[in-house]
Amino acid sequence: MTLFVKHPCTATLCADLKKICDEEHFKSYAVLKFPDAGTANFSDMLIGTDWSKDAILQICKERVFQTKLLDLVKLSTLPMEIELENRIETCNDSVFIMSNLGNRLSAFCIYDPEDSKYLLLFTSTAHQYHNSNSVLMKCLAAINSYFRQSVASRQRSPLSQREIECLRWAAAGKTSEETAIILSLSGSTINTYLKSAMRKLNAYNRIQAVVQAYKQKVL
Repeated sequence: MTLFVKHPCTATLCADLKKICDEEHFKSYAVLKFPDAGTANFSDMLIGTDWSKDAILQICKERVFQTKLLDLVKLSTLPMEIELENRIETCNDSVFIMSNLGNRLSAFCIYDPEDSKYLLLFTSTAHQYHNSNSVLMKCLAAINSYFRQSVASRQRSPLSQREIECLRWAAAGKTSEETAIILSLSGSTINTYLKSAMRKLNAYNRIQAVVQAYKQKVL
């Protein structure tokens, strides 16, 4: 499968999750990060996976992880494991998804030290066994390591955390208005953050700012 990595810091996280797959007999993985506020779809939240591009597109189309599952995770205050087998079986194209990913998924809700929420998904076949407590502890360690790398990257950057967040959503194709809804800010405030980021990065527009931010490994 093709490795999907949205941010440079995610490469190590993906390597850690691949190791968990090997040790705990999972077939594949995906890691999503929830926005601080508002809502976002699966592709916006996805920051790393080894799922195929076709599988990702089909999951987005079928909205496999939308509605009840995401609502449950949003309300959670503790790490959890959720079996998602029934979620796949109710999809219009469940055969395609199962053949690409497996017929069983396990989801772990994890928080980093700043209380940002992540959803780690692992796929497997029905007969495979894994130790939930062991997986949970390994997921916590992987997210904490990712958090430390992200903090170190931000500390090297001239950009503020809000400027980075706005650029990150701009890189995901969101308009200022859409980003404002996600971050619970006004559109004018988002534009102010983007203009500040462009000035610090010597960029003429937000696209160039995003490119410069990637080059500096801020995003």
